[in-house]
Amino acid sequence: MRRDVREPMATCSIPVVHTKAEADRLVLNSIKPAIKLLINRHNNKYSYTSQSDDNIMKNLELFDRLAVKFHDRILFVKDVGSESSEVCQWKFFGKGEKRAEVCCTSIVYATDKKQTKVEFPDSKIYDEAMSILRFEERGLCSRCGGEACSPKEAGPPSDGVSE
Repeated sequence: MRRDVREPMATCSIPVVHTKAEADRLVLNSIKPAIKLLINRHNNKYSYTSQSDDNIMKNLELFDRLAVKFHDRILFVKDVGSESSEVCQWKFFGKGEKRAEVCCTSIVYATDKKQTKVEFPDSKIYDEAMSILRFEERGLCSRCGGEACSPKEAGPPSDGVSE
């Protein structure tokens, strides 16, 4: 018995990079606006606050939700490199240039030690994600980069009279 294996109609693939150069190359070569999420758990200079792990997960989950919803209109890049001192940072690009940035980390001073605090500024992230759509190239095919793919013209429009 043969199974009918079909490819999904639309897939969402997210490049995972670990150098700034790789991320920059992807953003510059894309015809789409881009959102890059930098997640760097290698920065263990200070301990994390109690809510930081939950907030890192919330940032990752929001990135995934946005990617699933807008993968055909926005390039999503996940940077897991250790070149940055940031732990969690969103960057928004339009036409190859950085347009906005949302940093989710800060250092808090407890009574006996410094701690890294990761926040989840979801409304700011949503706002920047929707704003980046202004840089979308309308009329360009997301697959090939050419003019919008459309069916071949069938000839001049009919005037309703049959021959």
